[in-house]
Amino acid sequence: MIRDKDDDEAEYLVPVRWLHTVSCKEAFSEVGLFGNQKTVCKPTTPKWSHTVSRLKQAWRIDDVGR
Repeated sequence: MIRDKDDDEAEYLVPVRWLHTVSCKEAFSEVGLFGNQKTVCKPTTPKWSHTVSRLKQAWRIDDVGR
């Protein structure tokens, strides 16, 4: 039996293609970054954009060619 669920209760399979990885020594953290204990979550908060920008800056990632 299939039950309809709203987005908060639904389960999804999400493929991941890593574009950049770093060693544990290169890990980056600071107050204000987006965090969530779920494996995958829908980025709807402004902190998400801030976090992506800061990680790109910290790890010198450029969007060119991606």
